[in-house]
Amino acid sequence: MHSEPQADCILIIDALMSQNSQMMRGELHLLAYMSCLLHLYDGGSVSDWGYTFYGTEDGAPFSDELESAFQSLVDAGSIIPKGESFIALPHLSRVATAISTLEAFAHRRACVSGSMASICYFGSGIVREALEQEPELRRARSAGTQRKLLIEEGLESLYFHFQFIKERLPRMEDLRASSVLWISSLYETKRLGAVV
Repeated sequence: MHSEPQADCILIIDALMSQNSQMMRGELHLLAYMSCLLHLYDGGSVSDWGYTFYGTEDGAPFSDELESAFQSLVDAGSIIPKGESFIALPHLSRVATAISTLEAFAHRRACVSGSMASICYFGSGIVREALEQEPELRRARSAGTQRKLLIEEGLESLYFHFQFIKERLPRMEDLRASSVLWISSLYETKRLGAVV
């Protein structure tokens, strides 16, 4: 059985492979963080996500547990690192398919699919820029130091963002539309220079 960080790592890498995206290590963390945010948007809690995130000094999300899962795939020969990018071997897709059939990971698969929808729609550069406006990452960047994300004090502003989206979008089983709308609103906020 795979742990949450291992499953997410494999599902995200498989999704990137299916989009023929260049796979960057930072993008793995970004997509995992977005997936966690969609989990929260959908009513989940931080504690049941299964691993934690930190905001780096430059405002990027990072998870030690996800990085360990990535390293275990490197050690197993499933991933070949090339600087900040990497190549995944084709057999990893079969593992992702097997994980996708497990009911225990159905919600995680939906969250990964939602985060990938924004990457497919906007491209990773715009998504990365938009997430600079996400309240938790913005606080980490302004502090200029690494800080734990999604702690109680920062969730109020995040839930305000989510409420804004929920009021404008009918309840849908599919998180992809919610993800695209949220990234769009964050990007527009950045473009206009507004702070939320």
